Amino acid sequence: MFDELIFEKLVELHGSALYRYCLVEASFDVHLADEVYNDSLIILFEKWDSLDKEKGIRTWLYRTADNLIRRALKKKSKQSKKLSSFEDLTEAELGGKEDEYFALDTIPENSLDQIIKALPPELREAFKLRFLEKLSISEVAERVGLSYTALRMRLIKAEKLARQEISNIFNQ
Repeated sequence: MFDELIFEKLVELHGSALYRYCLVEASFDVHLADEVYNDSLIILFEKWDSLDKEKGIRTWLYRTADNLIRRALKKKSKQSKKLSSFEDLTEAELGGKEDEYFALDTIPENSLDQIIKALPPELREAFKLRFLEKLSISEVAERVGLSYTALRMRLIKAEKLARQEISNIFNQ
């Protein structure tokens, strides 16, 4: 049976060192470190009854965090090989520019309105905050009341739909 006092004591004993480990292993990507740290503790909570506590919880926590970081970095590496950001992809679709990022303000106002209206209502606000107001994903997540991961998933959907709409506009 899971005991909250034991869990609190484990977090007190290992929490700060585990977080530092996550931060270093995630190459100081604070968002990834936060996610891995929290996920490691959640998994500990979920698997508590089946763990062999004599082998050491600390070792288990670090191994779990390490596995989560490796998976995340592998996934991130695969994604970076693709054109992952809205700005990069639209730049490529529009014939490219010398700039690293495509500026949405180069799209005519009526076309930009059309792109935004093509998005489902639940994606519009996040899209506007991220790509028009240029807020960080963390700032947008805080404003719309979503977790970092949930917001990223919404932004991926919004980017895909926006790319399709841009393609439709410029192929007319």
